[in-house]
Amino acid sequence: MKAIDLNCDVGEGMDNESRLMPFLSSCNISCGLHAGDEQTIRKVIKLAIKHKVAIGAHPSFDDRAHFGRKDVHLSDNELLHLVQMQVVDMQQKVQAAGGELIHVKPHGALYNMAADSLNMSHTIIDAILRVNPELKLMGLAASAMETASQGRIAFIAEGFADRKYTTATSLQPRDKGGLITDFDQIETHLRHLLLDGMIKLNSGMEPLHIQSLCLHGDTPGAEFIISRIRDLVVSLGYEIIAA
Repeated sequence: MKAIDLNCDVGEGMDNESRLMPFLSSCNISCGLHAGDEQTIRKVIKLAIKHKVAIGAHPSFDDRAHFGRKDVHLSDNELLHLVQMQVVDMQQKVQAAGGELIHVKPHGALYNMAADSLNMSHTIIDAILRVNPELKLMGLAASAMETASQGRIAFIAEGFADRKYTTATSLQPRDKGGLITDFDQIETHLRHLLLDGMIKLNSGMEPLHIQSLCLHGDTPGAEFIISRIRDLVVSLGYEIIAA
């Protein structure tokens, strides 16, 4: 049977994690710089452990005002220490709760910038390896993050269930209609992606291989949409398991 991971960004103040966790196989918990707080983070860690959901750190730029979605330009050293600090802190929190940190997935602008930059991707990998060489990096499939990971760190190639793509390696911005909220459109997108290994672009169809599907918990009716996506994925012959 084919396998796919279903992941979701959590700990960002939506307070719906208890309803989301039963549908997930992995989660990416905010490290607190773009959203969330100590109490929320610890609560979500416990929920993930309870539901046997693989835990990832979700580091970001220090940019709560823009939810970590504004580009920030840092030196390599500044970026390395920013990511390392967040991953160390999350690993300590997870271990203190009796769990294990499995992967790291950059958030927002950090994710998008690294997807386009080999240098940023290598710096993020350097930071992760300094903390724990057993950690995996989750990032945009076929992007610079995947290229930089080769021979350095285990990589989880991520695709998006509810986002439009402008190219095989870039997402259409949310503020330009990039978020898919209609389930019929999500279903068509996922059938192409999971059955054919293809995504639809304005220029036509392009191949894309993924290991994990990102589901967004901050959209209206997220729990209902995510439960339907899980049912659809299973109906297409996939086993849902952490990557």
